[in-house]
Amino acid sequence: ESMVRLEHVAAMCSGVSLDRSVKLNDFNLYEGLGHDWFVSLSTNFYERVYSDLSAPWFRQLFLGSAKEDAIRNQYEWLIQRCGGPSLYTERKGHPGLLGNH
Repeated sequence: ESMVRLEHVAAMCSGVSLDRSVKLNDFNLYEGLGHDWFVSLSTNFYERVYSDLSAPWFRQLFLGSAKEDAIRNQYEWLIQRCGGPSLYTERKGHPGLLGNH
């Protein structure tokens, strides 16, 4: 028995191919910006989140995970959504972000 991925069902129902669903106006952000840009963006964001003492309510959203895990989760998800490889889904399954926060 093979597992059907949500993105495949969405592609079948919507008529939008998986390749097209991650492109914005025919520009692939991952190809345009490169892998390291997404890693840097995520690293900078979480460095600030974990060191910011002025908004404890926001920091508490991330207390359940190590900073390195939060960084990796974010850049893998962003890369996947912006036209790169499906790193997040391959490692963690479907990206149910609302259920994880």
